[in-house]
Amino acid sequence: MTLADMLTALEARSALPASRAKDIKTSLRYLATALGHASLEACPVDDVCRHPDRWGAALESHFQALTAQGRTISAATRRNTKNNLRVVFRLADAEGLLAAPLPPRLLTKPTRVTWRRQYLETAPYQMTYRTQGGPRGYGLPPAEWPPDIQAGWRDYQTRCGLRLRETTFKSYAKRLATYLGYLRAVVGRPPTWDDCFDPTQLSAFVRWHAARVGRRISTHAREVAIMAAAMAKVLGHPQARALADLRNELQAPEPVHNKRAHHWVSLAELEAVAEACLHEGRAPLGVSRATQHLGAMRGSQFQKGLILKLLVRVPLRQRNVRELRLREHLYQDQEGHWHLHFHGSDLKIGERGGRVNEYHVNLSEYAPEFIPLLEEFLNVQRLRLPGAATSPFLFLTNRGRPFCQQTLRVELGETVAMRTGRRFYPHLIRTIWATEFLKKTGDFTTAATMLGDTLAVVMKTYYDIVHPEQHAIAKAFLSEALKQEAS
Repeated sequence: MTLADMLTALEARSALPASRAKDIKTSLRYLATALGHASLEACPVDDVCRHPDRWGAALESHFQALTAQGRTISAATRRNTKNNLRVVFRLADAEGLLAAPLPPRLLTKPTRVTWRRQYLETAPYQMTYRTQGGPRGYGLPPAEWPPDIQAGWRDYQTRCGLRLRETTFKSYAKRLATYLGYLRAVVGRPPTWDDCFDPTQLSAFVRWHAARVGRRISTHAREVAIMAAAMAKVLGHPQARALADLRNELQAPEPVHNKRAHHWVSLAELEAVAEACLHEGRAPLGVSRATQHLGAMRGSQFQKGLILKLLVRVPLRQRNVRELRLREHLYQDQEGHWHLHFHGSDLKIGERGGRVNEYHVNLSEYAPEFIPLLEEFLNVQRLRLPGAATSPFLFLTNRGRPFCQQTLRVELGETVAMRTGRRFYPHLIRTIWATEFLKKTGDFTTAATMLGDTLAVVMKTYYDIVHPEQHAIAKAFLSEALKQEAS
């Protein structure tokens, strides 16, 4: 279809406002010429028309060329031309005339302070989303642990050796801090190392925390009990068996919310948010002597767009995004191809079937459109972040530090929510990706490959997605089979 065909179809369906028909036709002529075509009849409605940043740049170059030739193109003409093109492409999209739908329209981005206030006021799970529901009001930081607890903790770390990663120790320390803080602030006495292995006291904590957050049993308190049982086993503590029994008695909490019931963002919407972040990251830099790291905020914004682009194409776990290292997990081969590679302890399941587990994607072959953005980030935008020259991590905060779990969750979650009005967190990409892919293809094997899971896990987790479609297939088969039998 050409621009002329699209315009004719819109006029035939009376979808084009009569008062704007002439101006829209003129605007389309400008676009056709800017894209290098002699007329509307010669200009196809291709993928460029779906991206305002692309045809907008082509128009600006065309207008600058006309100005250089002595023709005056006013700011009003430029603005009206772009508005007319947006209108006609939206109309064509609504009439089903485009080969692929337009990217979703994003919300006007509010200030972060205004958005956060509204976010907290409308949070469906107040104790989950508000800070007073967390451990900050009563936790006991590791620096304030009594000497016997610090000594016991060091002994536990030593006995674990290399079995646990440093990040696991950190998560254990945070859980332990809440339990010890509970003993000090709620029970009203200084905690001891033996308290960490007291089944009665731990049971009381589980009940208290469940009441605090208004649930039958809380995930956090259950994790504290599981951690205590694991520590007791490593240390050979006399209460190891009793703690294991306590752990086994605690049933998994009911989900706070059902991911499938979320009005979540689509892959297309995440792609649109990513494009907006990339555009903001490329904005000209302001010059300020007070700025220590000029361009860090722009580089950080571009980085968020790149991460979202990566997640849309490769549904990685949040951990792999945070820990992704240059030349180790992301590297370029002798042919210039970029590869994404994780293996062994890099992955949630380090060994599978008696072999070291691996996850590998040749990005240059799988997502060639992503490579120019990656190289722009490496060569320009990433260099604006403090610490980029020496850090092995691909993604850094605007202070030059590797992302922690909470920081990445907040950065991406707020960025998407401010643009779409819907809640998002990085791990949700795995459900979004699998759901859209399986609804479209029903191919569990490929879904398992992209998610880095086994086929059995993916079928167990996402089987219900294609279940209704399979009933329809079975119905059609049965109807045909019975016809053949009757004949």
